[in-house]
Amino acid sequence: MTPSDKRTETVKQILQAALTVFAEKGYAGATTEAIARRAGVNKAMLYYYVGSKEELFGAAILHLLVPARNTLAAALDQTPHPEEKLRLIQATFAELFRQHPQLPRLMLRTLTTELQRIPQEVLAAMAQVYSLTAAVVGQGVGQGVFRPVNPALAHLLVIGSLALACEAGEVLRRLAAAQVEPLPPPLPPLDEVAVLVGDILLHGLARERSYR
Repeated sequence: MTPSDKRTETVKQILQAALTVFAEKGYAGATTEAIARRAGVNKAMLYYYVGSKEELFGAAILHLLVPARNTLAAALDQTPHPEEKLRLIQATFAELFRQHPQLPRLMLRTLTTELQRIPQEVLAAMAQVYSLTAAVVGQGVGQGVFRPVNPALAHLLVIGSLALACEAGEVLRRLAAAQVEPLPPPLPPLDEVAVLVGDILLHGLARERSYR
């Protein structure tokens, strides 16, 4: 392994550890000591490779969000229909959440209790992801496929529903284990959840048609 490869792997370990600790403890409860310990490095290496706690927080989110945004933007350019584009957005984030189950918990925690902690560069990346959904909604409305809707609300339903489903799955498992009646059925795999939620969302967005 070259020194460059080793550095890349070490940074990846640190950011993954940061993502896990921030998701478990929140920004206030997370410490650089815990992140370094989870990553298997000392604090000096952590500061050298990434930086302070605030920098770790931003980098942990950005190293997942930016590639997902770039890949999604390129795929959307190759997808002609707005319905398919919305499904593609959901499928992309369903796969991202499946690969990194800490991310939806961190997103929900940050947006509800630690909004002031979000670094400016993360807010900018979030806005760029939102712009993708807004463009799809605008395209659908322009083509007469979607009814006029608030694009921000559509975006929250597209991505937020998946994040909530990830966390709700654990709640349902605990209810089942506690034998709480009536026992709720388990949620299907996340990719299936994305399809089902997409069906509901697209049904709500679809412009009413007159059959005369």
